[in-house]
Amino acid sequence: MTTADVVVLLFGGRRLPRALRDLATVTIDDVIAHRRVIVVGSDADLAAVLTRLLQAERLDVEVGHVRRPWAARRARAGEAQRVPLIRDETGPSSSAPHTGCLPPKTPAPSTVKPLPTTPCCSTAR
Repeated sequence: MTTADVVVLLFGGRRLPRALRDLATVTIDDVIAHRRVIVVGSDADLAAVLTRLLQAERLDVEVGHVRRPWAARRARAGEAQRVPLIRDETGPSSSAPHTGCLPPKTPAPSTVKPLPTTPCCSTAR
């Protein structure tokens, strides 16, 4: 894989690790055009990239995640491993804004039976 196939996506004003300085940086809209994307950011940033790849049906793109600068070399040169991604269709779609509201929870039916009210010892002698 050449350096033209590998790009870096920076989030949150993070600094580019030294091991990745000769690679091109892209925006989240450009990640589907490359073979390997290295995400420098948090878990939520990685989730945003994976969501974008799922929506574009580009599951062949290798994704590396760098949380700390010393992990950059492994994300760049490491061998990709397949992991299952589960698509959740119950979440908000890209065309409808997420309002943060959840449907009300219905209480579960009670399965606890009340205890009998008979006294444990007899008071009559």
